[in-house]
Amino acid sequence: MNSSQGRGRTVLISGPGGSGKTELLVGFVDFAVESGALVLRATGARMESNLSLGVIGQLLRSAGLPAEVSARVDRILDEGSTTAASFAAKAELLGHTHAQLFRETCSILVDLAQERTVVLAIDDIQYADEPSLQALLYLQRRISSARIMVVATEWQPMPRMLHPLFLAEFTSQSSSAHIRLGSLSVPETAELLRAVLARDICQETATAFHAASGGSPLLVKALASDAARVTASGSAAGTPVRLDGHHHRHAVLMSLHRWGPQLHAVARALAVLDAHATPALMAELLAEKQNTVMQGLTALETTGIVVGERFRHPVYRQAVLDELSEMERSALHLRAARLLHDHGACSLDVAHHLVAYVTPADPWAVEVLHTAAQRALAHGELSQAAELLETARKVSQCEQERASLAATLSRIQSALNPSSVGRLLHPLTSACTSGRLSDRDAATLSRHLLWRGLASDAAGTLDWVGRTHQEADHQIAAELHLTAEWLRFTHPLLSTGSAGGTRPGESASCTVALLSAALDDKVAHHAEQVLQSCLPGHTLLESVQAAIAIQLYGGRAEHAAQWCHKLSKGARDQGAVEWTATLTAMLADMALRAGDLIGAERYARQALDEVPVETWGVGIADPLATLLSTLTAMGALDEAEKVAGQVVPKVVKGTIHWPKFLLARGRYHLATQHLEAARGDLGTCGALLESWGLDFPLLFPWRSTLAHVHIRLGQPEQARELLDAQAARPGAHEPWVRGRTLRALAGAGEQGKRQVLLREAAAQLTECGDQLELALALADLSGAHDKQNESVKARLMAARAHKVATAAGADPVALGLPAQLAEIRPVAEQPAVEAAATVAIPAQRTAPFAALSDAEQRVAALAASGYSNREIGRKLFITTSTVEQHLTRVYRKLSVKRRAELSVKLAPMLVEFPLLA
Repeated sequence: MNSSQGRGRTVLISGPGGSGKTELLVGFVDFAVESGALVLRATGARMESNLSLGVIGQLLRSAGLPAEVSARVDRILDEGSTTAASFAAKAELLGHTHAQLFRETCSILVDLAQERTVVLAIDDIQYADEPSLQALLYLQRRISSARIMVVATEWQPMPRMLHPLFLAEFTSQSSSAHIRLGSLSVPETAELLRAVLARDICQETATAFHAASGGSPLLVKALASDAARVTASGSAAGTPVRLDGHHHRHAVLMSLHRWGPQLHAVARALAVLDAHATPALMAELLAEKQNTVMQGLTALETTGIVVGERFRHPVYRQAVLDELSEMERSALHLRAARLLHDHGACSLDVAHHLVAYVTPADPWAVEVLHTAAQRALAHGELSQAAELLETARKVSQCEQERASLAATLSRIQSALNPSSVGRLLHPLTSACTSGRLSDRDAATLSRHLLWRGLASDAAGTLDWVGRTHQEADHQIAAELHLTAEWLRFTHPLLSTGSAGGTRPGESASCTVALLSAALDDKVAHHAEQVLQSCLPGHTLLESVQAAIAIQLYGGRAEHAAQWCHKLSKGARDQGAVEWTATLTAMLADMALRAGDLIGAERYARQALDEVPVETWGVGIADPLATLLSTLTAMGALDEAEKVAGQVVPKVVKGTIHWPKFLLARGRYHLATQHLEAARGDLGTCGALLESWGLDFPLLFPWRSTLAHVHIRLGQPEQARELLDAQAARPGAHEPWVRGRTLRALAGAGEQGKRQVLLREAAAQLTECGDQLELALALADLSGAHDKQNESVKARLMAARAHKVATAAGADPVALGLPAQLAEIRPVAEQPAVEAAATVAIPAQRTAPFAALSDAEQRVAALAASGYSNREIGRKLFITTSTVEQHLTRVYRKLSVKRRAELSVKLAPMLVEFPLLA
């Protein structure tokens, strides 16, 4: 220290908050004390900035002064008045006698410096009172030859900076020095970390700390303390930057408190406005001048907490928000909401500030919250939309508006968790009774009531059906129409008291036109329209189910499955479990209809796992029925028994799901040889469907299953009666139904006609793509050939049945196929059977097929499979003469003389053809 050699010095240490000014000053003071210097200390405080001579008073009353000097100081300060109660009051009484005090003070310090070096250490001098600053300047001009050193720290930049005249004079003397501190560089950060953590620091760690702290020594140390605590607790030392730690959050908050209310207010405004924070908006929020806010932002940026107009890290922002009291937070958020609303901000951004803080005193907020909820729905944010609507309901003072909000909220809550909608039913029912619900909201109430099995309560809410055609919005009209049809279809006992209402047994007229035919282009267009624009939580799920069913039963099964996949994936991403489970259950049903047992089981189990059993409501019987039918067909009868024994709610028995479950259980009983139980379940299934006017085999082919029961019971006449009745029902001509009917008819008919019926059944089932039924038909055809002592053809059909059954996921043995019949295998196995082609050419041609043309291969395959020349001609759309010409060339190329030899020669390759029956 030059001052120890008789040369007075002044040093000003400037820097942003947290840059280490105080620590540097403390380090120097410790060094000075160790060197034998007398250190007099003072700290500027914002609350004492108006206390005259407050800093000088701290210095002159520091500990360590000799007793005689302390007495002298007291006498000097008491000269102004003997009655003043405080030092501040004495200073005011002195008035123009400050000069005398300055002289006396300087004299005392110079006298002390005769014996040893005197150091005046002043922290946060920016808060010093003006008389004290004048006294320091007076001293600075008179200590050039005294062993006195003045060291002060100042925070720059600050909204309230040091008096510019003091700063200019204090730093302009030749004996003065001005040290400016700034942010640490990455290497400097690494050096500080090594000192704090007492271990080597890699470049990556130093960079991470620097990025999280902005190079602020205060934040670096706080983060290091958190890292040291984590390492000590056993966590990995390789991830030291903990932004959720206690020390750095404390450092941020304590710094803001220390730096004053102005910067603290700016930080709060920045935290509340977040992404919308600009100096102009922050100034409005705080009722401050924009220039003041900009100064505050600049000051905060120098501390490392803020970058531009954003917090350096969300954790810093959250720390500021968490410190707000409930009252402070509410006031700021409401003011921010009004401010953003007035400036035309997005409703979602405004609503963010309203949630949990808005009150009925702010009716303008309802529209904002409702609009924001619609935006959230459009973006798939169902939980956010529900929260916004819940807030809107609390604020709204209009009963009709509250009812509409409750209905919208219930659609969202149902998608997220159907069982949570119960609390909204009472206000919705009350609003419906008083006529305050719209058509769409009444539909919403109906589906909630029906989900709980309250058909009698729901009946009166469907009056709006007759008014849907008057709906101005065609999209909503289509949705409501489809919803009404689906509700009536799935709840056949539903009836209304209105003139246009339906009664049990009368729901089929519109529903079947909707489902089985889909002949009306307008209906198909409406269905596609609903699917293209549907949103979970917004669109009524029943309209989506109806629209998909129209695609499925209208002959567009693949298109229906594509929609199910697309919508279920989107619903899962949005957390709409009701949609996900329902659509997955529909996928399971589609897979079962196609004979894809592997897919059916996977989807059915997935649907049941999506939500708890009680969350399914009356719909639980649907995936259970699919799973039961699937497990039965797979031969997993032990598992199927558990599903068959499950108790379903009684209210299910009044829905379309009950006949479906009875049909599945009847199939299980048939597979386990409990024929009377099977006949009971299937008979009840049929009786219900007939009484409800929903006896359509395209939906539930119960007669063909019951026919198999009668065949097992040795009652072929009853079986044929059932099948004749099934063939006469609407939709029975569809391949999916006709194939089943023909297969059952073959079992109930004469032996000589079985091959013809079974070949036609196989053709129909191939056309519709039902792999399971196709495998059964081929297995039956194998048995028919065996009965006629056509062993080669029997083995060939058995091998095909094995192949198709295995691809479908069924157990061939469970289908009645002996394991040894699977020995005839294709030369080149394919992963799955092509379901659509009538006659397909193997992807890999093998001898002897390689010697034949494509046309010859088709004719040869059919001939080897037992088709006559006339049948081959009809199937391939060629003349009988052409068939004969092709066969002549085939015999010559393959060196065979008759069809029996052809069947033997081609048997291994023919398995590659999915349908040659």
